[in-house]
Amino acid sequence: VRRAGNRHAMIAPWNVYQARDGWLLVCVGSDAQWQRLCDIMGRPDLRRASEFERTPDRVRRAAGIDRLVQAWTARHTIETCVAALNAAQIACGPIVRIDGHPREANLDHRGMICRLRDPVSGRDVVLPGSPLRTSACSGRPPERIPAPDADRDVIGELASRQRRQEASPSAPPAGPRAPLAGIRIVEIGHYTTVPLCTRILASLGAEVIKVEPPEGEATRDWPPTQRGQGYFFTYTNSDKRSLVLDLRRDADAADLRRLVGRADVLIENLKPGALARRGFSPAEMAALNPALIYCSISGFGAESLYAGRPAYDSVVQAMSGIMDRVRSDGVPVKTGISSADLLGAEMGVLAVLAALAWRDRTGAGQYIDLSMQDIAAWATQTAWNAAHPADRPACALACRDGYVVAVAETEDAGQALEKLTRSLERTEAVAELARRRVQVAPVLTVHEMLAQPHTAARGLWFPVSDDGETWPLLASPLRLTRPPPAVRKPMPALGRDSAEILASLRRAAASR
Repeated sequence: VRRAGNRHAMIAPWNVYQARDGWLLVCVGSDAQWQRLCDIMGRPDLRRASEFERTPDRVRRAAGIDRLVQAWTARHTIETCVAALNAAQIACGPIVRIDGHPREANLDHRGMICRLRDPVSGRDVVLPGSPLRTSACSGRPPERIPAPDADRDVIGELASRQRRQEASPSAPPAGPRAPLAGIRIVEIGHYTTVPLCTRILASLGAEVIKVEPPEGEATRDWPPTQRGQGYFFTYTNSDKRSLVLDLRRDADAADLRRLVGRADVLIENLKPGALARRGFSPAEMAALNPALIYCSISGFGAESLYAGRPAYDSVVQAMSGIMDRVRSDGVPVKTGISSADLLGAEMGVLAVLAALAWRDRTGAGQYIDLSMQDIAAWATQTAWNAAHPADRPACALACRDGYVVAVAETEDAGQALEKLTRSLERTEAVAELARRRVQVAPVLTVHEMLAQPHTAARGLWFPVSDDGETWPLLASPLRLTRPPPAVRKPMPALGRDSAEILASLRRAAASR
């Protein structure tokens, strides 16, 4: 595996390009989108070029395609490029700068930018609002910045209450019932964010029914595969059941209504409005099942300035400030992992658990509107208000067989340390710098991390057999003790559970 910069390993073109007035990210996700991009660029000849016709062809020629796209963006402003690409439903976005705070209209529109007065310095500062936007108990934006010691009495009371609870602990639960046992979750999700969110909830004991179209979820056959099913798809959807429904058919739509009517949570990451057009709007679902928690996760939010605009993880990173903070020689760069997708999944877990707690007290369900842009911008808050990096930043030091990361007092000290480590192997560099009382650790590859004794001791991954195949699954990092979450089985073949699920729903309907 090699570094890809802003390119995508399986799709092209996918990169940042310079427009006349700044940086722009463009993500072309299909052959049809490539055809539309050729028209936008005024290059119909490229539509007919066999060497660019299919996605694998373009990936092999990504450098040449990047030059073609760069020639087009260089002639236009960001605004002109974005307008043309959005009209063609091609995901894109400007690289939003953190100039005091992320300057982006949709973040203002959704209330993520809060201006408050610091009681100590007397200056105005900008803080992020809560990305947990729900219909019943929305997370509150900050109302004030407390002065030093202002909350000492409150903190003292909380500490006293905790000591009293520890002195007389409550009785343990009667049995080893999983925390979310008895909770049914219906997932209509694809790619990463929602599937990861529900995988975590499944490991806590929830029954997760993944609704897939007849052709299966989009990532089912992403390579590498085993018998046509991808490893990424299989472990991202562990401990779920597969139900095939074609929502274009009235009978299948009726089955989904029956399923949602008996569910606790519906969670989806389709384009905002896609389910509503088929009769599954939040209002219609609340009328069907008033106790339902309906969680929608999208790039920019259901209530947004960018209704219908497509977004991938890279676009969200570009338009939240993340790529402004991660640069290489001045060029904005996405993070090496899909950080916006992962943050969206984790915040989705938190929102669903909070909504379940609210329902326990009130009996009422609610609608949750999560924006990945909100969440990613919220994660950049330590760079707001012209904040500077730590005085003692970590630096990567080259060694003969890789890198170590160390905390150097100054930039000059870091350069001196690198002269030392360049002739050493990583283990030697770690030992020598530790002897000099420098905080240091080796930079491990993913494969090295998986092979570490500590990784094995914690059981981060383990093999599981199902239907004659063995798959590697990932354990849950939520190490509860009463009882711990459990990852038991890989995602089954497409539709393997359809007959059983539908028969159960029809029996339940007939018995009423």
